[in-house]
Amino acid sequence: MNINTGKTIRLGNLINPNNQRALWLDLSITGEVGAKMSFRDFYKNITVLGQHCDGAIVNPGFLEKAGELFGGAQRWAPIVRADWTNYRRPDGFCLPGKPIQRVMICDVEDALRLGAEAICSRFIMGVDDAFEAENVLSISRLVRAAEP
Repeated sequence: MNINTGKTIRLGNLINPNNQRALWLDLSITGEVGAKMSFRDFYKNITVLGQHCDGAIVNPGFLEKAGELFGGAQRWAPIVRADWTNYRRPDGFCLPGKPIQRVMICDVEDALRLGAEAICSRFIMGVDDAFEAENVLSISRLVRAAEP
């Protein structure tokens, strides 16, 4: 049995095999900075965008609630964001953005159960050594868990 078969299939769902290109839309930002007034028709708009993208980066909760957008003839691949942070909060946001935090909100098994084709995480630099070290540690754990 070839253990790389699943990886090959998932990569084929993320990257167009005809031209080796992909267009992914990051929908996870609303979990960091909050929903804007322009996002009121968000669900309807992303249904249209899904017809033109290969994949979307989404928070686990969004994928859980809107799973029907990912599948069928107009399929676009869900990529689950495994972490949350407040580092992008703008000035004037209703909640403070300091101190900067980053929290893992999803593990590999959760992402697979939700139907994710891939999982992503961010590495935040420039805060302090302890913060960066914790980032490296959590990302390395995520990568090791994803390998099997």
